[in-house]
Amino acid sequence: MWTFVYMDKSKKDKYLPRLYDILYNNMSVIVPTGNTKKEDYAVWHNAVSEGLEKPPRQILLIKYGKRLAGYMQYYINNSTLVIEELELKPEYQRTSAIIDLCRFMFALVGGDVEYIESYANAENDRSIALQLHFGLELVGSINGRMLHFKAKTSDIVKKHPYIFSNSKKEVVT
Repeated sequence: MWTFVYMDKSKKDKYLPRLYDILYNNMSVIVPTGNTKKEDYAVWHNAVSEGLEKPPRQILLIKYGKRLAGYMQYYINNSTLVIEELELKPEYQRTSAIIDLCRFMFALVGGDVEYIESYANAENDRSIALQLHFGLELVGSINGRMLHFKAKTSDIVKKHPYIFSNSKKEVVT
C-alpha cells in the first residue's frame, strides 16, 4: 500500500541523506557528474535546504508500507503545480506508485491547479517518456541539460480518466 507523507522540514537533516541516496543511485547510472558522491551531495543539500526555507516548497515522502520508496519535491506557484524532483528507488519504478501519487496529488490540489510543470534531465529517457506519456509537453530547456515540461491539468485528466476518477485524499502528517 502506497502512502504519501509530508516531510517535516524541521527534520530535514534526518531525511535529506536518505533522499539523496535515492537520487544518487538513480542518476549516477544515467548521468554521472564526474564528481564524488560527497561533492554532489554538498551541492544538492545546499540547493534543497535553501528551497525548503520557502514555505510553499514541500517534499512528499513516498512510502510502500513502512519503507521509504522515493520522494517528490514540489511547490505551487499561483495556479501551477511545479514538480522539481520525483525519484523512486529502482525496485519501485514501473509499479503503481506514480498512478497512486497522481491520484493523491489530484485529490489534494486538483481543483486549485490549472497547470502542471516538471523537469527532466535531457539524458534521462525514462523520465522524458513518462512525462510525455502523461501529456506534458516539452516547452523549453535550461542550459540544454534540463528539459522543462508543461500541460493544462484538465488536458491530463481528460487523457487519463481511469487514473483521476478514483482520486482520494489520504494525507499522513
